[in-house]
Amino acid sequence: MKVGDLVRVPKCGDIADCGCFFCHYDSNGIGIVKEEAEYRRGCQIWVVEFDCGEWDLANDEGEVISESR
Repeated sequence: MKVGDLVRVPKCGDIADCGCFFCHYDSNGIGIVKEEAEYRRGCQIWVVEFDCGEWDLANDEGEVISESR
C-alpha cells in the first residue's frame, strides 16, 4: 500500500445492526490512500479517504485494487 493507491476494505457480511464506521455510513468500502501515518503495534498505518470520510487503515486491513503510478 502506498499514497495514491485505490483500496477496498472487506464487507462485514450478514451482521445485523453492524455499527462499524463503514456500515454506519453505508460506505462502498473503496478509498484512496492519502498519506502515511504513524506505525502502530508493529504495523504501518495509512490515512485513507473513503466516500464516508477519512479512516486510518493498516496494511493488512485493506486490499489494493489499483496501484498508483
